[in-house]
Amino acid sequence: MDVLPEERERHGAPGRTTDEPVGIVAHQVLSELTHTPGSPFEGWTFDAIRNGEYSITTTIDPKIEAILTRAAHGTADRSPMSGQPSNLQAAAVVIEPGTGRVLAYYGGPEAYGADYAGVYRGDDGQLAGFGAHPPGGSFLVYTLAAALRAGHSLDSRWQWTPHEQVGRDPANPVRNTGICWSSPDGRTCTLRDALIYSLAVPFYDVTVAVGVPALLTMVRDLGITALWSDGGVRVDLTTADLSDTEGKFGFEAGIGQNWVTVVDQATAMATLAAGGVPAPTHFVREVRKGTEVLYREPEPTGEAVLTPDQVAAVTDTLTARTGTNGLAITTGAWEYAAGLGNSDAWSLGYTSELAIAVWVGNRDEAQPLIDKDGVWVWGSGLPTQILRQVVEEASSRLFG
Repeated sequence: MDVLPEERERHGAPGRTTDEPVGIVAHQVLSELTHTPGSPFEGWTFDAIRNGEYSITTTIDPKIEAILTRAAHGTADRSPMSGQPSNLQAAAVVIEPGTGRVLAYYGGPEAYGADYAGVYRGDDGQLAGFGAHPPGGSFLVYTLAAALRAGHSLDSRWQWTPHEQVGRDPANPVRNTGICWSSPDGRTCTLRDALIYSLAVPFYDVTVAVGVPALLTMVRDLGITALWSDGGVRVDLTTADLSDTEGKFGFEAGIGQNWVTVVDQATAMATLAAGGVPAPTHFVREVRKGTEVLYREPEPTGEAVLTPDQVAAVTDTLTARTGTNGLAITTGAWEYAAGLGNSDAWSLGYTSELAIAVWVGNRDEAQPLIDKDGVWVWGSGLPTQILRQVVEEASSRLFG
């Protein structure tokens, strides 16, 4: 089996699976071919494809893959992860808006090691990979989108200070990691500023107002295929009855309690970057045997899931966070324990040309994330450093 990034095939180089980080893509490729309904390889074993003398052209852009690996791989020069404590692990995915092509994928340092960016189905149909993590504040952007679709404006005001909340034990209130600096009365904050300051308290109330089913529908429509329930069970959002959330998802879903994969977060960013029009995320462009084409990538057929004004409202809010025209970023973290730091940190972003999700967490058991300088890791730290490095270098690759 030849696994060929698009440019390698075009230039005639052989390009086989490798032991390098990019080799981890082969698992995603084989899973996609054997578990996509209607694929001519549906139900096949991985070995049947490996041994079948097929040429598989992937969506991976070798140059952008190299950029992403350089930024996320701890042993690479100029990587923000270089010299970091051994428990820290990064994962990141770059997707092309409008097509759903995965341009770059970093799931970990070894082709046959753990995949921290996604999950895939093996020969036995069971899920493999370790790519699902609690999104924390990075998930608030989807709650904002659900609120906009439900008719709430960016200027609507919500209480951001602690108060009694529906479905919440007063002894265990929702807490913010910051404050609303723009609050005119010290109690309320606009929806726009609640996202800019990444405030969980108002977004919990937003989830109550729009309803968990509406939130999950928005999340699904943006391209997130699965979330892990409150009980830790993977729920396929594309097939589940989203009106029935009892015992699966509570109002905490709106503040990022439920695990999601890095590749799904990148997919949602790609949908926003494409004006709210989703495209199926995929790793395979084409499969040939000799000169015969056996499989082609899916064509985008989706309709916009948000209006142009709603997409613009989300994008304007995310660019306001960064002060950078053309680059929308949102960040978030999941707290390890009160006062002890974070166990997961995220940075998500997009331009009109690419979408990216970056996660930094623990390689093994959960513990507080502390960088080489002894500082707590937040989404605005290492994950955003990786994201910005990739976007800057990839943009020069795309337009230089």
